[in-house]
Amino acid sequence: MQSISRPRYLPWSVALAILGALSACSTNPAVQPTAVYTEQQKNMLEQQWTKAEQPAINNRQVHLDMIKTMQSRSMYFASLAHIDAYEKEHGSNAELSKLRADALRATGQEQAARDLYQRLLSGNEAAAARHGLGLIAAQNGNYAEAVQQLRESVRIDPLNAYALGDLGYALMEQGDLDAARVPLIQAIELAPENRKVISNLALYLLLNGDQEKAAALMKKTNVSPEVQHGIRQRAQAMRSSGLATNDKADRELFMSNGGMQLRLQTTLSTTTQTGKTQ
Repeated sequence: MQSISRPRYLPWSVALAILGALSACSTNPAVQPTAVYTEQQKNMLEQQWTKAEQPAINNRQVHLDMIKTMQSRSMYFASLAHIDAYEKEHGSNAELSKLRADALRATGQEQAARDLYQRLLSGNEAAAARHGLGLIAAQNGNYAEAVQQLRESVRIDPLNAYALGDLGYALMEQGDLDAARVPLIQAIELAPENRKVISNLALYLLLNGDQEKAAALMKKTNVSPEVQHGIRQRAQAMRSSGLATNDKADRELFMSNGGMQLRLQTTLSTTTQTGKTQ
């Protein structure tokens, strides 16, 4: 992709000089422009100046939106390259740092991601940083820490359906189905079309013995047979191990089979991804 260049336009000092020249024309008998015409020229130049500034703002936002889209499609390695390019062109900010931390986490650079999340804990991205730290903890089987971080994330941002769903899943891994119920139902009501949220609730229903409700939910939301099979396998594995498991290979196998819990490094397949998938 070609780099995004800033528009070339006259400095404001030059524009003022042009405006001065236009004003001077009104005193020249040979030209004889009216005061109204001179004012129109001034207004036109000011409008052109305003329009010239706009593409730079739009280009920054377009590039940032593109990075977010890449990450929503799990193109985290490519997003890191674009984050570097954006930072070189426009500088960094808290939102960009959050995107970088997410990409580092998703590409297996956990320590770098953890360090960056830690630096974001006192700013506007604190909820997202707590969420990211919770995901790292869960990825390593430390569900006690995951629950702590995710609870803090939800406290800061109570309407984040994805953090609520991940909190519910981490609580299920700890064997606390009662505590998982509320955040899972909140997540499904806030994001009823999200595949990860649906998967988490279906898993909860299976673990709670509500086989028919789980089947009805997955049928109603068009969960593919492959993903349904993965959810049932995960429920069985969690029941067999007393719910919680420290088997990282088992967790990764479940996720690679279409599971959406915690969405650590994987995404839904094209055939099952509908609606929002963040």
